[in-house]
Amino acid sequence: MVFNPVQTDVIYEPADGVSADVGSVAVRDLVLVGSGDGTVVVSGAAYNGGAEPVTLQVAPQGEGAAAGSEVQVRPREQLTLATKGLRFDGLDTEPGSMLPVAVTTRPGGTAVVNVPVIAATGPYATVTPAPAPTPTAPTTPATTTATTEPTATTTTTG
Repeated sequence: MVFNPVQTDVIYEPADGVSADVGSVAVRDLVLVGSGDGTVVVSGAAYNGGAEPVTLQVAPQGEGAAAGSEVQVRPREQLTLATKGLRFDGLDTEPGSMLPVAVTTRPGGTAVVNVPVIAATGPYATVTPAPAPTPTAPTTPATTTATTEPTATTTTTG
């Protein structure tokens, strides 16, 4: 007799990325998309199953780690993270590697997961970092001074 377990009985990640549940937020298919140039885009989905808004922060872990990114998730809202401008700059990581990332919600807690770094090819070819904001010079409202000089009208009768 041969025993083969049913595949649906085996827990596995059915996507390229990893999952994390932190507080009322479920993060699914979390991956980092980059080409090894030091910048990666955070991609995946986040769903807030709670009744209150939550701040979701993702931050790389380890020595020399870059600053994290965060986004607000409203109650019962699902976000596509790649469209929210979440990115890490200054990372020394290549596609094919794994990077420990802290997923934190306020309120909620923190979970650290090993996230795969994927090249920006195939289905991820359009996942690119949003352009960095460019500083703009402050504008001051134009001031105009209206001067009115009295006008003299002369009437001649003749």
